[in-house]
Amino acid sequence: MKALLLSLVDCFFPPHCYCCRKPLDDEGDRILCSRCMARLRSTVITHPLCQVCGRPFSKNTADSAPKTCLKCRIQAPRFDRARAIFPYHGPAGDIVKSFKYSDQYHLGKKMVKKSFDLSWFPSDFRDCEAITAVPLHRRKKHQRGYNQSELIAKAIARILKKDFLPKTLKRKRYTIPQASLAARQRIENVKGAFEMNTETVPQTIMLVDDVLTTGATANECAKVLKQAGCRSVYVFTLARAAL
Repeated sequence: MKALLLSLVDCFFPPHCYCCRKPLDDEGDRILCSRCMARLRSTVITHPLCQVCGRPFSKNTADSAPKTCLKCRIQAPRFDRARAIFPYHGPAGDIVKSFKYSDQYHLGKKMVKKSFDLSWFPSDFRDCEAITAVPLHRRKKHQRGYNQSELIAKAIARILKKDFLPKTLKRKRYTIPQASLAARQRIENVKGAFEMNTETVPQTIMLVDDVLTTGATANECAKVLKQAGCRSVYVFTLARAAL
């Protein structure tokens, strides 16, 4: 029945690739055409990378790459580890932007499932006790209609069969979009923006967001979680942007 309904929908609204915008071919899926999916596969972030923040190193330095990047050696982040699956450009960037800004909220769940199906999801993140998401301010959530990070977190929790804790953190003040700010401004923008929204926290938690850039938001959230008693905070994002 589901296949029949999808066929009928496709007759009237032919699916297009979210990257190249061409009609999807029979060999593709309902996100990307086969060509763009091949490009997506080739961009998956793998080792060598920083063992703390997940920043990818040049493939040419695979044998000599340090365990941590210079930024983490100068000042360790509040979170314990961060991992992203893709760089925030190419097919992954197009998908995340459509998911985040164009009301294509179904793409978050599809990308999570695809990541697990193809073993892209970091296996060492599966042992967390519970999963939560970076919260949106109520005004921003009302404007957008949904919290994209929460949708990703829900999908991961469902697959891993972990508790999803949607109200662990609260964004207590409205902040301007991080994308419009320089690195130092991003730190100041989110400083003191979050607070605990529950009395208890698990010892190990996965904090989910859509994109990691400087890590300022994740760092501030991790600080609040650890002050509340959380021992380890693992940050997961679909994509990682370079600033």
